[in-house]
Amino acid sequence: MKLLKYILFFFGLISLSACLNRYNNMPAKNNTSARQTLAKSFAENFYAKCAKKDYSEITGFNMDVNMKNYFSPEKIKTVCENSDKKYGKIEIGSLYAAKTNVYPTDFSDLFVFNIKTEKNDSIKYLRMGMTRDKDYFQVFYISTKPYNKWYKRKKK
Repeated sequence: MKLLKYILFFFGLISLSACLNRYNNMPAKNNTSARQTLAKSFAENFYAKCAKKDYSEITGFNMDVNMKNYFSPEKIKTVCENSDKKYGKIEIGSLYAAKTNVYPTDFSDLFVFNIKTEKNDSIKYLRMGMTRDKDYFQVFYISTKPYNKWYKRKKK
C-alpha cells in the first residue's frame, strides 16, 4: 500500500511538471527561414510606418481578426505614439527562439526576436505569434522576458 502511494505521488509530480512549461522547441519543418523572415519583416514594416508617422492600414501580411482590429488605421496612431513615448526607436535584432505550444489543440508558433529600444533597456524581446497552416499573425508583444510559462490576461 505504501509503495502504491509513492508511485501515485511520483506520477503526480511528473504530470504536474509536464504542465509547467507551455512551449517546446519548434520542429524544423515549421521553423523555416521564410517564416522567420516574414515575422521579422512584419515587425520592421510596422515600426518603419511608425517612424514615418504613416498610420495607414498594414498591407501585404495576413492577420487574424483580433490582430486586424488591433492594427486598424484608427488604432495604429495610438499604438505608435504610445510605443514612441515608452520605448523610443525600436531596432529588431536576431531571432532569439522559435517555440511552439505544448498542447495538441494549439495551432500557433511563437517567434521571439531580440530588440533594442532607445528609452527602456529592460525591454529586450518581441514575440511574434503565427498560425502554422496559413501564417496568419496573431500575437505581437514586446516584453522583458522571452516567453512566460503562465500567461494570464489582466482584467480591465
